[in-house]
Amino acid sequence: MKTVRFAFAMLTVLFLGAGYVANQWQVTAGKAAEFTRQIDSPSIRLLATVVLLGSIALAFVPEKEEDPA
Repeated sequence: MKTVRFAFAMLTVLFLGAGYVANQWQVTAGKAAEFTRQIDSPSIRLLATVVLLGSIALAFVPEKEEDPA
């Protein structure tokens, strides 16, 4: 389960980083308003909802305990 949590965390960080870089790129190009309208779409909202619900679900999945032996 640690691997799934780590992969999910890395995917989330990748999404956030890519969004930040794309935003900064558009701001420096002078297209911030157009970019904001483009990302305000149902697919982006759905992706954000899936990431939020996935992180909540992973919080409730217990970690398997390892034997100290």
